[in-house]
Amino acid sequence: MNLNEEDYNWWWTQGDSEHVPNQISVCAHWSEGDGPTTGYEETWDQIVRAECSAKCVVVANDADVPQTHSGDKECEDAQWSSVAKTSGLWTECTPETLELDLELIEDLIDHSTAVAVADLPCNLATTCIDYLDIEARAGLLTMSGEDAAVTAEIAVETVTGPGASSSVEFGSGGTVVTGEAAYTAVACGEDACPFYLAHLTLSQSSSWWTSVPFIGFAGPTVLTKQASAVELSLRQPTLGIWVPSSGWVIFPPGSLILQGEAVIGGTSNTYSENGPYEGVVTNDEYVFGLVTFGTGGASTLLIGSSGTNIFGSWGVMGDFATP
Repeated sequence: MNLNEEDYNWWWTQGDSEHVPNQISVCAHWSEGDGPTTGYEETWDQIVRAECSAKCVVVANDADVPQTHSGDKECEDAQWSSVAKTSGLWTECTPETLELDLELIEDLIDHSTAVAVADLPCNLATTCIDYLDIEARAGLLTMSGEDAAVTAEIAVETVTGPGASSSVEFGSGGTVVTGEAAYTAVACGEDACPFYLAHLTLSQSSSWWTSVPFIGFAGPTVLTKQASAVELSLRQPTLGIWVPSSGWVIFPPGSLILQGEAVIGGTSNTYSENGPYEGVVTNDEYVFGLVTFGTGGASTLLIGSSGTNIFGSWGVMGDFATP
């Protein structure tokens, strides 16, 4: 697909070079019955042009150009001069999938979910971004924290009151946490689709005392410590897998990068364990969640994980709903 260079050029220059994209290749997705050989030429043509425009904006905004300029105007659908076949032939987009442990997903959830996940039509690390709208693509590529929250379709807050399950557990104790999240479940028309998690935070409401096993200089012992100022936040937006039929959301290992902070205190400080802790944590196991959608834009998201480390067991759970 080519921009009509006689009619329109990108409106900034660097040195003596005008930035005009010669060609953008995309794999556009349309529903069965609206394909190029069924007579619905205008339908698929519009889909392809819109896909090119979306990718054009991302390319333009990622380019090394003045920050006051944007590719939005230059990438309008009407500016594409042609919609051309690949090498003169219609080709079927080949689904790409990140290497997923389908056997593990089957063991931890069920067989039907594993079968659905295998139908994901894109690769989370590369091509699934093509299913997002322009705002979400920009969020995934360039934003972090609260700035990225506005690029998602749904904003939720932790559920409070009786039955609320948002919590952080550490050792023998835990506490209620509060926070917010933002996400988009992409309706791609397949048994599994991309799930865009733009923002997530959880912070501690109160401190708590906990007993944790510890291997010190004199051997195993149990420390009684106070945990406070616990905060956990998504460091950058990410993509997971959504199974529309069941609501399962799956994040493969390495897909969640979190910023964690906490303060550990107590009357004893035998091993200099007291003090502030902070660091970046990446999930090394699958993380699972459930998302639901109701009337009037209502939605819920339940997501959590647990494991063990040198201090014993730990767990994190976020229970979110639209306000």
